[in-house]
Amino acid sequence: MWKRHGKIRWMNGERNLGKLLRTLAPVLLVDRYVVATLEGWPHTPPKGLLATIQEPEGLTAVMPVGEAEHLGIDRTLKYRCIRLNVHSSLEAVGLTAAVSSRLARHGISANMLAGAYHDHVLIPECDGERALQALEELSGEAGPFLHESRSPNPSDLYRFEKTGGGSSH
Repeated sequence: MWKRHGKIRWMNGERNLGKLLRTLAPVLLVDRYVVATLEGWPHTPPKGLLATIQEPEGLTAVMPVGEAEHLGIDRTLKYRCIRLNVHSSLEAVGLTAAVSSRLARHGISANMLAGAYHDHVLIPECDGERALQALEELSGEAGPFLHESRSPNPSDLYRFEKTGGGSSH
């Protein structure tokens, strides 16, 4: 169902954690990104800007490495981004915990960004492929939750992560 507010419209996303995990559809984006704090909004926003967050210290921007180089921004720490192609609701409970817990289990740092339609995960550049594989495994192991009429509660999710789902790890 489409909702309209003025000229802005969006479709309601999925809230059931089991369905979200099963249909995660993670995609490793091609670009490499830099996280930087800008003193203010640039006259011309960087091309390929992934996200901005206004903080007391300044405007945090997630931008492609090439744009950071063009702006003279330090590019020492580079990140990859995994977009979760499932259309998740901003009110869904447990998706961030499931994704970050799975990546933590593999020793991978995860920084979550929520969009109106999709969640995005920033991971260190060197961990992109491993993170993608870990999330694909998480999605494949989520089958048992699909048969439930409700989303699992957080303690179910914790047990699921501790045991690795239904797989034989």
